[in-house]
Amino acid sequence: MKVAIYLLASLSLSVALPAQNFSWNAIKGVNLVLKPVSNDYAVAEPTNGRIIGGEEATPHSRPYHVALLINGESFCSGSLITQSYVITAAHCTATASYVDLIFGAHNINIQESSQLRVTSKSIINHPEYKVPYEHSNDIALINTPSPIVTNNYIQIITLALPVAAPYEGFIAVLSGWGSTSESSTGPRGGLQR
Repeated sequence: MKVAIYLLASLSLSVALPAQNFSWNAIKGVNLVLKPVSNDYAVAEPTNGRIIGGEEATPHSRPYHVALLINGESFCSGSLITQSYVITAAHCTATASYVDLIFGAHNINIQESSQLRVTSKSIINHPEYKVPYEHSNDIALINTPSPIVTNNYIQIITLALPVAAPYEGFIAVLSGWGSTSESSTGPRGGLQR
């Protein structure tokens, strides 16, 4: 498997992204409707399974969060898990030829000095993920063209430690540039939480 991953990674080339030359209004979000496994902890059940709303996060408070522009036409996000890999959902990358990655961003509508933009070297979708957009095995890795240098704005996420008891009952905070209302189009400028 490792040999296959390295071979796949070596087949792709990447280049640094030019300055932003597209309109975020034309970018579509990749929507996947998730049905809750259990409503035991739900405050309110959303009508369509999407997460909408939230509030703007403190700028650069989630330095592991990475904006993903898929094939120049759709948008998702992921997390930097090593200097060379971003983890995301396979429903974002299942049909992708390339992914433009934006590290160190708070407001993706502007070119911030903290941002680093690169194009993926390779994309590794879980081999058992099935299109059209199933929930099982919905995970993918995106390989960067070279190791990402960390700084105050770009950091590797701290992964949860294995514990004897599950994390049931713990509170999780999600973040992203998604919709803030049912009627909004395109990704939100500032990172939401």
